[in-house]
Amino acid sequence: MKILQFPDSIQYLIFETMQPHELFLMSICSKNSKSTIRKSKNRFKAIRFSSETYFTGFLAISCYGSFNDEQFVNAVEWKVTGNSRNGDSKLTKMEFEDGMVLKFRLKTHHRPDKPPILCIEGNDDYSSKLAPVQLFNYVKDLFQITQIRELRLRRTDFSDFPKDLKSVKNAIIDTYCQYVNPTVFERFFSKTKVENCFISEQSVRGAMIEDTPILRIPNVFLENATWLLPYHLWNFQGKHAVFENSKFIKNSNLHRFLELWMTGNLETIDSVILSTTENTWRFSEVLNGIDTFRWDSNRRAKTFVYKAAFRRFFQKDFNFLDCSEGSDIKKSTDGTLATIRILSETRSGISKFYFLFFVWHQTFPSPENYQNEEPNYQFV
Repeated sequence: MKILQFPDSIQYLIFETMQPHELFLMSICSKNSKSTIRKSKNRFKAIRFSSETYFTGFLAISCYGSFNDEQFVNAVEWKVTGNSRNGDSKLTKMEFEDGMVLKFRLKTHHRPDKPPILCIEGNDDYSSKLAPVQLFNYVKDLFQITQIRELRLRRTDFSDFPKDLKSVKNAIIDTYCQYVNPTVFERFFSKTKVENCFISEQSVRGAMIEDTPILRIPNVFLENATWLLPYHLWNFQGKHAVFENSKFIKNSNLHRFLELWMTGNLETIDSVILSTTENTWRFSEVLNGIDTFRWDSNRRAKTFVYKAAFRRFFQKDFNFLDCSEGSDIKKSTDGTLATIRILSETRSGISKFYFLFFVWHQTFPSPENYQNEEPNYQFV
């Protein structure tokens, strides 16, 4: 069927019935195909980029701009195969606007509901690093998508991805290096604003700058916050934070954090959770000289309603939201309550301490469905 010979109105109706990967493959057939699809009515609102490994990944787009996984459909899935012949089709060349050429073969996916896989030939930096960036820019431009809902990057150096990306809703960053230089993070955040949630499993060798933009992201989950210094904790301006495996936060630093909150600072915070295996946190030292009181069922609820955007990723064997055994403190400026818990667990002879801080902006919040049965959301 010679689709491009139909009137524009008929072409657009046909495009409405096509899947994203079908439109993508059609667009690389000719410049005219790409131009026609690009000018058609845009029904796609959001995009997710994920480099599952250093050599594989996918681009998914959604008609709804929602976080629900089921509403995202893969437009492109790629695999860097080196110079070996891997694929079911003949070698195809795709030229980008900057003159770079991508060579690939199509391979039928083992799942019938998934699009064919682009088997990218080559084993140089372009194939594994630049090609995914080019595909991201191509798909974003083809479907005129402005909402970048999620980046999931597993790369040695992600600071240049991509150069014109001004903002992204959510970002997950993890590399295969044991440590990464803090300047890599700083370069990324200097040009890209993470609007909602940032998650990283990466260890950083060295301290981040004092006013790192990470502290201004509403939801932050760092699985290896070994770089976190007291002034970072005292300057957090987001809503929810988990700083796992901290090394430099002492009892006195947690005490100062509570004093700052009680005197009207740190107003944006809903919850902060820290853990450490390097230090021993004690109630007597953290709460030294601070007026505390036990839980009163007439004053606040027993269980904290946790609304962190990364809650699906942060799971523990113990019930960390039960605040009946915690100590309450009160903000001097407006009487807002907060609960402090210090817990510990020992595994393989190693003790790990947790500091949990929950702010009761609502003393009797309504339980939400996800507290009991988590929906299939990446982020909320």
